[in-house]
Amino acid sequence: MDWSDPITLSKELKIKHVVEMKLNDRWKHYKGELKKKWYAPFIGTGQRFSCGDMRVNVHQWKLLVRLWDLPYNQERSVKATRNRLEGQVSHTCGTKSFAQVRFEFEQVYDQELNRLSFFTLTHTRQDGEPIDTKFGQIIDDFKEKLKEYEDKKEEVIDIVRNKGYFEVLGPEKRNKVRGFGAGVNWSDVLGIVTQESLVTRDVKELKAAYEVQVDAVNLAQ
Repeated sequence: MDWSDPITLSKELKIKHVVEMKLNDRWKHYKGELKKKWYAPFIGTGQRFSCGDMRVNVHQWKLLVRLWDLPYNQERSVKATRNRLEGQVSHTCGTKSFAQVRFEFEQVYDQELNRLSFFTLTHTRQDGEPIDTKFGQIIDDFKEKLKEYEDKKEEVIDIVRNKGYFEVLGPEKRNKVRGFGAGVNWSDVLGIVTQESLVTRDVKELKAAYEVQVDAVNLAQ
């Protein structure tokens, strides 16, 4: 990475945030692989306390096993496995990250991709066909929503597109923004609809600003 490049340097904090997220993902994946190989096959037996990976501290492994043994964590593990199987998503980016695909597109075409266009780009093959019928239907639903807005004479801007994204795929959760990859949060995208009370981030900010003004008036009295 060229830190002498002003554009790269201006994104230092964002790059740091993404790197930290990636490291966290790698760490979770590593623990998951250990659990799958040295714990899951031996549940209910004493052998689960022995990890064959020499990189793992024996004492720490036993503490981790006791943590995994808790009924609450057993239930969470089953639920998480089921959710991963139900929520598996395919795309056409290959080994490239979404951030890299977005950056390369913006460099070539000198314009940013909105979420609907980016979703279509990353779930469509080179021949123009969606990767499967499920994503083909989602893309068609996006087009239908945009047509509804156009028929109402609404200007199709990003806030409107994000409203369409919500109406097709539901609200955003846990300060994450689906469709743009790691490192993109609510504060980075205007007009997204969040799960909390199903309000947009912009409305939340206006409400917060209003409450600050009210507090200031009350203090002045």
